[in-house]
Amino acid sequence: MSQIESIFQENALRLDGAFSNALSQLVDMELRLENWDSTEYHYKNPRLSWCKKLIQEKAEPPEIYRLSVSVNYREPVSAEELPMIEACTVVEVFQSGATSRIRRQFTESAEISEQSLDRLGEFIREQFDQGWRVLRAEFLK
Repeated sequence: MSQIESIFQENALRLDGAFSNALSQLVDMELRLENWDSTEYHYKNPRLSWCKKLIQEKAEPPEIYRLSVSVNYREPVSAEELPMIEACTVVEVFQSGATSRIRRQFTESAEISEQSLDRLGEFIREQFDQGWRVLRAEFLK
């Protein structure tokens, strides 16, 4: 195993523990979880990645309001690279079976540290709160 792969695996393991704790803090949000990890090399992913996607939906027929937050960590390019997590939040409004008529996306990054891992649940909740603020301000007037 290369030094870079070791760094990735170590951080992915730390993120697994922090994410498990974060989920226990987010139970009240009724989130759906999708695991998009890619922790083995193959031709489709030359870099390893740790990715969890959390989805929250609200239906007001005929519209569906969806917020998703993907928390990502990618294998570093070099051993000197700071380990970063990125939250990509997507706000969508669509009707069942149709493409999104409205879609907004924003990202926020943080260095992986004991402090950021301890507050991962808060970080994720903040992304959802920001997404709902955007949705209310732009679409639910």
